[in-house]
Amino acid sequence: GEEPSPLVFVGRGGDRISIGTPICFEDTVPAACRSLVWRDGEKVVDVLVNASNDGWFGSSMGPRSSHLQLARFRAIENRVPMVRVVNTGTTAWIDSCGRLRAVCPPLEPGWLVARTELDDRRTLFARIGQWPSAVFMVATMGLLASTIRLRSGSILQNP
Repeated sequence: GEEPSPLVFVGRGGDRISIGTPICFEDTVPAACRSLVWRDGEKVVDVLVNASNDGWFGSSMGPRSSHLQLARFRAIENRVPMVRVVNTGTTAWIDSCGRLRAVCPPLEPGWLVARTELDDRRTLFARIGQWPSAVFMVATMGLLASTIRLRSGSILQNP
């Protein structure tokens, strides 16, 4: 398709829930998750479900922990709960505030059942995206360049 499409399920009583599915490491990419959750300023996804393979981290726990932390940020940024299913990493239910509500430890067989709570809040990140970080990066690069230029000028004047 041309753009991400949520999976929509309609229950017997007419209740509907829409699910966004960032695949594997996409749950670490803010723009990818934002494009799944928000369309034209409206929240189109109620829950993110991430299936991931952390097997390529080997026996190292650091990257597994980082992957989980980044997934928590995506839940907070978009105010949606996330359920992560990870073969050798941390399978977890993360609420829309980034709290770990249920966890299966990495490298251990297990299962969990998550009854997530939906959140209809709209965040600043949902409204404006990542453009402030680009502005800050350009400003920082400008300050760095001017500092280097000033220092190189003062070194040449004071041998």
